[in-house]
Amino acid sequence: MAEKTMLWHRAGRVTEEKARKISQCIVCFTCHSIVSLLPAFLHCFLTDFTFAKEKLSNIFVKPFKLYFSKNLREQWLLDMLAEGKKNHIVSDEDAETITSQISEPYIQRYLNSMVVHLMTAPVTQLVFGAIGYWYVKVHPELTKTEALAAFWGIMAIGQIVPISPGSICRGLYTTGLAIYDRNFKDYNIA
Repeated sequence: MAEKTMLWHRAGRVTEEKARKISQCIVCFTCHSIVSLLPAFLHCFLTDFTFAKEKLSNIFVKPFKLYFSKNLREQWLLDMLAEGKKNHIVSDEDAETITSQISEPYIQRYLNSMVVHLMTAPVTQLVFGAIGYWYVKVHPELTKTEALAAFWGIMAIGQIVPISPGSICRGLYTTGLAIYDRNFKDYNIA
Protein backbone atom coordinates (compact mmCIF):
# COMPACT_ATOMS: atom_id res chain seq x y z
CA MET A 1 0.00 0.00 0.00
CA ALA A 2 2.83 2.41 0.88
CA GLU A 3 4.57 1.74 -2.42
CA LYS A 4 1.42 2.34 -4.46
CA THR A 5 0.52 5.56 -2.63
CA MET A 6 4.10 6.76 -3.14
CA LEU A 7 3.68 6.21 -6.89
CA TRP A 8 0.39 8.13 -6.81
CA HIS A 9 2.11 11.00 -5.01
CA ARG A 10 4.95 11.07 -7.57
CA ALA A 11 2.40 11.10 -10.38
CA GLY A 12 0.65 14.09 -8.80
CA ARG A 13 -2.50 12.15 -7.99
CA VAL A 14 -2.38 12.74 -4.22
CA THR A 15 -0.56 15.11 -1.87
CA GLU A 16 2.18 13.85 0.44
CA GLU A 17 -0.06 14.20 3.49
CA LYS A 18 -2.91 12.36 1.80
CA ALA A 19 -0.56 9.59 0.61
CA ARG A 20 0.45 8.93 4.22
CA LYS A 21 -3.19 8.68 5.31
CA ILE A 22 -4.13 6.43 2.39
CA SER A 23 -1.25 4.05 3.06
CA GLN A 24 -2.56 3.49 6.60
CA CYS A 25 -6.25 2.96 5.76
CA ILE A 26 -7.34 -0.08 3.77
CA VAL A 27 -10.74 1.44 2.90
CA CYS A 28 -9.16 4.68 1.62
CA PHE A 29 -6.56 2.67 -0.29
CA THR A 30 -9.24 0.52 -1.92
CA CYS A 31 -11.27 3.57 -2.97
CA HIS A 32 -8.19 5.27 -4.41
CA SER A 33 -7.17 2.06 -6.19
CA ILE A 34 -10.50 2.09 -8.03
CA VAL A 35 -10.26 5.79 -8.89
CA SER A 36 -6.60 5.39 -9.94
CA LEU A 37 -7.83 3.66 -13.10
CA LEU A 38 -8.86 7.14 -14.29
CA PRO A 39 -6.42 9.78 -15.58
CA ALA A 40 -4.48 11.68 -12.88
CA PHE A 41 -6.58 14.84 -13.29
CA LEU A 42 -9.83 12.96 -12.64
CA HIS A 43 -8.26 11.04 -9.76
CA CYS A 44 -7.35 14.36 -8.09
CA PHE A 45 -10.67 15.94 -8.97
CA LEU A 46 -12.74 13.12 -7.49
CA THR A 47 -10.68 12.59 -4.34
CA ASP A 48 -9.38 16.04 -3.38
CA PHE A 49 -12.11 18.54 -2.47
CA THR A 50 -9.69 21.50 -2.43
CA PHE A 51 -8.36 20.63 -5.90
CA ALA A 52 -11.89 20.18 -7.30
CA LYS A 53 -13.07 23.45 -5.73
CA GLU A 54 -10.10 25.33 -7.22
CA LYS A 55 -10.65 23.88 -10.71
CA LEU A 56 -14.38 24.60 -10.65
CA SER A 57 -13.69 28.13 -9.42
CA ASN A 58 -11.24 28.64 -12.30
CA ILE A 59 -13.95 27.55 -14.75
CA PHE A 60 -17.04 29.24 -13.32
CA VAL A 61 -15.95 32.09 -11.00
CA LYS A 62 -12.59 33.42 -12.15
CA PRO A 63 -13.75 34.45 -15.66
CA PHE A 64 -16.49 36.66 -14.18
CA LYS A 65 -14.03 38.26 -11.75
CA LEU A 66 -11.59 38.84 -14.61
CA TYR A 67 -14.29 40.37 -16.81
CA PHE A 68 -15.28 42.97 -14.24
CA SER A 69 -11.83 43.80 -12.80
CA LYS A 70 -9.23 45.59 -14.90
CA ASN A 71 -6.56 45.00 -12.23
CA LEU A 72 -7.17 41.24 -12.20
CA ARG A 73 -7.00 41.10 -16.01
CA GLU A 74 -3.70 42.98 -16.01
CA GLN A 75 -2.29 40.71 -13.30
CA TRP A 76 -3.48 37.70 -15.32
CA LEU A 77 -1.55 38.98 -18.34
CA LEU A 78 1.54 39.71 -16.23
CA ASP A 79 1.38 36.18 -14.80
CA MET A 80 1.14 34.72 -18.31
CA LEU A 81 4.12 36.85 -19.38
CA ALA A 82 6.16 35.65 -16.39
CA GLU A 83 5.30 32.04 -17.22
CA GLY A 84 6.19 32.64 -20.88
CA LYS A 85 9.54 34.14 -19.92
CA LYS A 86 10.26 31.25 -17.56
CA ASN A 87 9.53 28.72 -20.32
CA HIS A 88 11.44 30.78 -22.94
CA ILE A 89 8.31 31.31 -25.01
CA VAL A 90 8.39 35.11 -24.66
CA SER A 91 11.60 37.10 -24.92
CA ASP A 92 12.47 39.71 -22.32
CA GLU A 93 12.10 42.49 -24.91
CA ASP A 94 8.62 41.29 -25.97
CA ALA A 95 7.55 41.02 -22.33
CA GLU A 96 8.75 44.56 -21.63
CA THR A 97 6.92 45.88 -24.72
CA ILE A 98 3.67 44.18 -23.73
CA THR A 99 4.01 45.34 -20.12
CA SER A 100 4.57 48.93 -21.22
CA GLN A 101 1.42 48.79 -23.39
CA ILE A 102 -0.80 47.00 -20.86
CA SER A 103 -3.08 50.01 -20.29
CA GLU A 104 -3.72 50.68 -23.98
CA PRO A 105 -7.35 50.25 -25.07
CA TYR A 106 -6.49 47.60 -27.68
CA ILE A 107 -4.73 45.42 -25.06
CA GLN A 108 -7.63 45.91 -22.64
CA ARG A 109 -10.12 44.91 -25.35
CA TYR A 110 -7.98 41.86 -26.13
CA LEU A 111 -7.95 40.84 -22.47
CA ASN A 112 -11.73 41.28 -22.25
CA SER A 113 -12.14 39.14 -25.35
CA MET A 114 -9.92 36.43 -23.86
CA VAL A 115 -12.10 36.42 -20.74
CA VAL A 116 -15.25 36.14 -22.87
CA HIS A 117 -13.61 33.20 -24.62
CA LEU A 118 -13.03 31.54 -21.22
CA MET A 119 -16.62 32.27 -20.20
CA THR A 120 -18.03 30.70 -23.37
CA ALA A 121 -15.72 27.65 -23.31
CA PRO A 122 -18.21 25.38 -21.47
CA VAL A 123 -21.21 26.50 -23.57
CA THR A 124 -20.81 23.67 -26.10
CA GLN A 125 -20.63 20.99 -23.42
CA LEU A 126 -23.64 22.46 -21.60
CA VAL A 127 -25.73 22.66 -24.77
CA PHE A 128 -24.89 19.14 -25.96
CA GLY A 129 -25.28 17.81 -22.40
CA ALA A 130 -28.78 19.32 -22.32
CA ILE A 131 -29.56 17.84 -25.75
CA GLY A 132 -28.32 14.42 -24.59
CA TYR A 133 -30.38 14.64 -21.40
CA TRP A 134 -33.46 15.69 -23.38
CA TYR A 135 -32.97 12.83 -25.86
CA VAL A 136 -32.72 10.25 -23.10
CA LYS A 137 -35.81 11.66 -21.35
CA VAL A 138 -37.99 11.59 -24.50
CA HIS A 139 -36.92 7.99 -25.23
CA PRO A 140 -37.85 6.09 -22.05
CA GLU A 141 -37.79 2.81 -23.98
CA LEU A 142 -33.96 2.89 -24.02
CA THR A 143 -32.14 0.60 -21.62
CA LYS A 144 -29.63 2.20 -19.24
CA THR A 145 -26.74 1.10 -21.47
CA GLU A 146 -28.42 2.45 -24.60
CA ALA A 147 -29.29 5.71 -22.84
CA LEU A 148 -25.70 6.17 -21.67
CA ALA A 149 -24.41 5.36 -25.16
CA ALA A 150 -26.83 7.85 -26.72
CA PHE A 151 -25.91 10.56 -24.20
CA TRP A 152 -22.16 10.13 -24.65
CA GLY A 153 -22.60 9.82 -28.42
CA ILE A 154 -24.36 13.19 -28.48
CA MET A 155 -21.59 14.66 -26.30
CA ALA A 156 -18.97 13.27 -28.72
CA ILE A 157 -20.78 14.80 -31.68
CA GLY A 158 -20.66 18.13 -29.85
CA GLN A 159 -16.87 17.89 -29.71
CA ILE A 160 -16.38 17.24 -33.43
CA VAL A 161 -18.89 19.55 -35.08
CA PRO A 162 -17.03 22.35 -36.89
CA ILE A 163 -19.35 25.11 -35.68
CA SER A 164 -20.27 24.77 -32.04
CA PRO A 165 -22.62 26.75 -29.79
CA GLY A 166 -19.54 28.16 -28.02
CA SER A 167 -18.02 29.37 -31.27
CA ILE A 168 -21.35 30.93 -32.25
CA CYS A 169 -21.38 32.83 -28.92
CA ARG A 170 -17.84 34.09 -29.55
CA GLY A 171 -18.78 35.08 -33.10
CA LEU A 172 -21.80 37.02 -31.87
CA TYR A 173 -19.61 38.75 -29.27
CA THR A 174 -17.02 39.88 -31.83
CA THR A 175 -19.74 40.91 -34.28
CA GLY A 176 -21.32 42.98 -31.52
CA LEU A 177 -17.95 44.61 -30.81
CA ALA A 178 -17.44 45.42 -34.48
CA ILE A 179 -20.88 47.01 -34.68
CA TYR A 180 -20.41 48.87 -31.39
CA ASP A 181 -17.00 50.23 -32.43
CA ARG A 182 -18.10 50.75 -36.04
CA ASN A 183 -14.77 49.22 -36.95
CA PHE A 184 -15.05 46.23 -39.25
CA LYS A 185 -11.42 46.39 -40.42
CA ASP A 186 -9.90 45.42 -37.07
CA TYR A 187 -12.47 42.64 -36.50
CA ASN A 188 -12.52 41.08 -39.99
CA ILE A 189 -10.46 38.04 -38.92
CA ALA A 190 -12.57 37.46 -35.81
